[in-house]
Amino acid sequence: MDCGLQFTSSRKFPSISSIVLYLLASFYIRYDAAHFIINTTSLLSVLLPKFPQFHGVISLASTNTKIWQ
Repeated sequence: MDCGLQFTSSRKFPSISSIVLYLLASFYIRYDAAHFIINTTSLLSVLLPKFPQFHGVISLASTNTKIWQ
């Protein structure tokens, strides 16, 4: 996607929409502790791989798995 460039508009959209959905969901559940933890964990699992420090890092893949590039 986008020839491997980071922080292009097409890559920013999923990140921003995830954050907006998180804020809306948090407001809707009125910051209930159980749902808040689940939503925060979900948000972090989506956003952390998008950070520049994780660029090119493949997680949850075994060493025998063929990765398509």
